[in-house]
Amino acid sequence: MTARGTADFANSAARRAGLALVALYLLVYLLPLGVRPVVSPDEARYAEIPREIIVTGDWVSPHFNGLRYFEKPIMGYWLNAASFLAFGENAFALRLPSALAAGLTALIIFLLTARFSGRRSAYLAAGIYLTSAFVAGVGTLAVLDTFLQFFLTGSIASFYVAYREQHRAKQLTWLAVSGAFCAGAFLVKGFLALAVPLIVVGAYLLLRRDWRSMGTMPWLPISVAVVLVAPWALLIALREPDFWHYFFWVEHVRRFLSDDAQHSEPFWYFIARPYAALPWIVLLPAAIIGLRSGSERNGLPTYAAIWALLPFLFFSASRGKLITYILPCFAPFSIVLAVGLERYLAAGRKGVFRAGTVVLIAVLALAVAGLVAAQSGAFGAPLFAANEQPRFFFAFTFVAIALVAAIVAFRARASATSLVAVGAVGLALFMPFQLALLPQYLLDSRAPSGFLADAVDVAPDTILISDAELVGAVSWSFKRSDVYLIGKNEFAYGLEYPEARQRSFDMAALGDFIEHNDGKMVIVVRDTTVKNLPAALLTRAQRSQRGNVVILRL
Repeated sequence: MTARGTADFANSAARRAGLALVALYLLVYLLPLGVRPVVSPDEARYAEIPREIIVTGDWVSPHFNGLRYFEKPIMGYWLNAASFLAFGENAFALRLPSALAAGLTALIIFLLTARFSGRRSAYLAAGIYLTSAFVAGVGTLAVLDTFLQFFLTGSIASFYVAYREQHRAKQLTWLAVSGAFCAGAFLVKGFLALAVPLIVVGAYLLLRRDWRSMGTMPWLPISVAVVLVAPWALLIALREPDFWHYFFWVEHVRRFLSDDAQHSEPFWYFIARPYAALPWIVLLPAAIIGLRSGSERNGLPTYAAIWALLPFLFFSASRGKLITYILPCFAPFSIVLAVGLERYLAAGRKGVFRAGTVVLIAVLALAVAGLVAAQSGAFGAPLFAANEQPRFFFAFTFVAIALVAAIVAFRARASATSLVAVGAVGLALFMPFQLALLPQYLLDSRAPSGFLADAVDVAPDTILISDAELVGAVSWSFKRSDVYLIGKNEFAYGLEYPEARQRSFDMAALGDFIEHNDGKMVIVVRDTTVKNLPAALLTRAQRSQRGNVVILRL
């Protein structure tokens, strides 16, 4: 083949890879967004707060169920509210901003990797990111973590481009872009947006012993971020003078350091969850070997390794942890794996790669066997009810496809085929969740909005009462922001304000409230709460239940 023919073939292959990634994104991330019901409490919360923004016209101060809700800044709610205004208040519009953030993050990964490590690694890096089961799962949920991931990826990637840029004007432009992304991250999650880029950039410059850049380069991004954040920061301070005290001290310092922090977990919490990085985690040893064989030092792979490792350790050091906190580590993890695997396979090596796929085959074989055993009743009641056999069949089919794909990855001679097969494993593991091929009792318990809408007719004057975990689903389902609460939980701060104190009850106060109100009343609680309700209420109420969600009508 001539040089021109080789180039044409390479360009054609690149176009096919690009089209395949776009098709994968459309089919997996966008088209099924409206299939699943809204999940409680997280999705219901991030649906209801934007709905209340639209209804009240207050785009400055976040409120949840009509109560001040200062756990996060405003931008994530703005994005979801804008989607509602464009596409209506539905599950598709709710999840669309999150899915777009996942796709744009993959685009940043591609552009950064293509610029400094070549297009082959770039396509692979974007593919690894999009086919990681955890990324796909979070990227199609209405949570704020995907927005944070997008903005942090943009900020840290832009800084690296600026650092490698020789032309001064272009360097300053990229530094400003880095600051703009940092501002977006801050407006989504707060001070975390400053900590993560600073520790990554600082560690990289320290490794290179570039004291001059360490003292000069960060100031422009920081200044741009401050300028962009300042308008809303000042408005919320004027509107709600206590916001910054609560948000900084309670939501950052106490959550990071306190022994009684929300979601308190041990240091090794993330280390003990390697499944979050399936299926690609099994190929990390091969990627490390490939990186060690490269001649480049302190380039993009080194930067990406620091970018993945230090935030992982940072989040591990925090007292409060949720598995979604490490999502920002997946973008650099994808780059490290892509560059390392491309070098490993280009050198004609396969041993460690195949050993990784053997581990993957073993895990998936256990998953298939466990799914069959669970359905046969080996661990108690069958996983799927008798009338849910089609769901079991499809869920089993997807897990079996993942197993077959892992076997193909092990047996394939062409490296590209092996990599595509591993990617198929991640998608196959994710699709039962995306298509709601889950047991109905789990859907009823985690996504009760459909049950609420079907089971009860709520008039405007109906009194609504809910436990704190379900209040988002109740507010979202009935478009109400005046639901009374049993307990406080995440609403504790908002309930401290004098005008809101009557919105929450303990069990004794609930009994008195019901006794002195003769109007129509609907109470929505988990079944674990029902046993603590006043006995007089239970004898008078008409009860409906689906999953562990109970509706009591008076």
